[in-house]
Amino acid sequence: MGKKEVFTRIDEELYKNIKKKGYKFSELIKLGYEYKEKQGDILTEEGIKRVLDELREVNNEFRETLKIVKILKTKIVEIEEFAKNSRSKISSKFFPSKYDMINVLNELEKKLQELKEYL
Repeated sequence: MGKKEVFTRIDEELYKNIKKKGYKFSELIKLGYEYKEKQGDILTEEGIKRVLDELREVNNEFRETLKIVKILKTKIVEIEEFAKNSRSKISSKFFPSKYDMINVLNELEKKLQELKEYL
């Protein structure tokens, strides 16, 4: 099978410098390709597979993080609702007892401990 010739346009000054130094374009292209391949800059099938695998892994990690964030958001909303209800309950009493306050604080502490479990 014969060699296939490929034509392209290059800068005239670059062309003169290449000819002056005695290089052949095919040699330069081959050396450049080998250099890029060694550096890992050439996109090969293995390289594409590796990048896709890394993207899948990052995507999975991102999904897991989003799940945790959604759970945390739900828990925070629950704590806000509890604090709002407790405030209403305590303010409705003329003289709230210290036991009412202790119960509210204990429940709040318990909910915060549950929230910390997700972190």
